[in-house]
Amino acid sequence: MPVNSEILQSSYKYKCDFHHNITVIMAMLVSENEKASPVTKAGFFY
Repeated sequence: MPVNSEILQSSYKYKCDFHHNITVIMAMLVSENEKASPVTKAGFFY
């Protein structure tokens, strides 16, 4: 799958930025939905 290869290369090349952005987004979602989605919250930080 060429599309997946490109995605993997991009995420590897920019691994730190990618991980940081995802972490920030997940943290924001958790803050807004903490009471409503405890299971999802745990999944974010698995």
